[in-house]
This record gives sequence, C-alpha cells and structure tokens, in this order.
Amino acid sequence: MIISHKHKYIFIGLPFSASSAISKELIEQYDGEYILNKHANIQTFLSSNKLNINNYTIFAVYRDLEEILFTRYNKYKYNSKEVYTNPSFLVKNGGHVTAKALNIHNRIINEDIDFEDFIVKFSKSIPYDFVFSINAPYVTDILNFNNLSADFDRVLAKIGFTNRRELPLYNKTEKKDQKPEISEKVRRKYIYPYKIKTSKFSASKIQYKSSIFNILVFNFFHIIRQKRWLKDDLKRSDSKDSYFSSLVKNK
Repeated sequence: MIISHKHKYIFIGLPFSASSAISKELIEQYDGEYILNKHANIQTFLSSNKLNINNYTIFAVYRDLEEILFTRYNKYKYNSKEVYTNPSFLVKNGGHVTAKALNIHNRIINEDIDFEDFIVKFSKSIPYDFVFSINAPYVTDILNFNNLSADFDRVLAKIGFTNRRELPLYNKTEKKDQKPEISEKVRRKYIYPYKIKTSKFSASKIQYKSSIFNILVFNFFHIIRQKRWLKDDLKRSDSKDSYFSSLVKNK
C-alpha cells in the first residue's frame, strides 16, 4: 500500500493488478510512502490509524477475475522467478511460497492440468473471490487494468499532478499460454458471482448470470474470506518483500 499525506492519496496495491508498477512510480515520482506491505488491505490500515479518509483520494486497479486466475495459473505453470524450485522462497526457509502453493505448482506440472481444470480442481467447489471486493467500498477512483496508463494519468490529475512520464511496467509474467476459452457452465459457477458483486466497477456492460445458490454460497464465503484476508495482513512481513524493501531503502 502507498500513501501520501502531503497530497492526500492512498493506493491499494492488489495482487496481479500492476501493483508493482504503480507503487514504484508513486514512490519515485509522486511523494508516495510505502506502508504495511505490498498488498495490504485498507481495513488493516484504518484499524490502526485515525484518519479522515474523506479527505483522501483512494484508488485501486480493477482487473477481470478470469484474467487474474489465468495470470495465477501461468505463474504456477511456468514457475515464475523459479520460486517453486528454489528452496529459499519457501515459507519454512523465510520466504513467501507456502506448501499449498508448491503443491498446486507440482500438480499442474505432473498432472498436465489445463486452465479450466485449474479453476475447477482448486476451487473446493466454491465460487472464486478476490481481495478487490473487500477494498471496493472504500475506493473513490478505479483504474481499469485494460486502460491502465490513461486511468493512472486521470487519477494523477485529480490529485494535482501532471504526468511526468509514461507508466513503466514491471513484474510481468514472461511465459504464458494463449488464454483458452472455458465453458459457460464453469463461468456461471466459479466466476460470475464475483463479477456480479463487482459489476459497477467493471467497464464491461455484460449482464452476468449465475444461480441464486452460487450467489448465496459466494456471499457466505465472502465474509469468511474477508476475515482470513485481514488476518493474513497481520502475518505478512515487509522484510520478505525484497523488491519493496530495496525500493524504499533507495528512495
């Protein structure tokens, strides 16, 4: 998460949503300060800070859930930055890769799991959710992932900045498959409940459909997931994020 008390803005950096690029740019060019951890949720920040957020521009990136899942799948499959084969990245050795994540990587490789099977096999029969959904009520401005540079410029102008350069991109997944089509049945069960909940933040005008049962299951587990995500915030250590530790150190 990035904050500037001077310019009254907060950027909520969400996973798989250009958080590295935007956070780096805000720190280097727009007086941003790194707080908590790279992917901290705003509730965690507000729980320990008495701040009138009505005076702040709070922004985050909205990215299509299916695209997020596909990015996650490719990172598992192609062992991004070799985090699944280098023991130093494992949690037990002080890194960030959990035993669960390592197991998913190994299964994708050993069982030759494709994207649709990835969605189904690792869902535990529950619709997918994403941390954008718990931060959304606090957000005043949305950057659409597919219109990132233009939306970033727009928010900078609102804060009071003139764009100083084109937004550089960092931490892109280098190896990836061409995104395949997945069945409408899978989308309705696993993807669309989230899209329905966050539809007002999406640039898409599509009316997504899912069963009442799937929506109820999503809403029930959304409450449970919110508690888990906020609990996980407290476990994260800045020292494990070497990228941002070095960035702040060199500021």
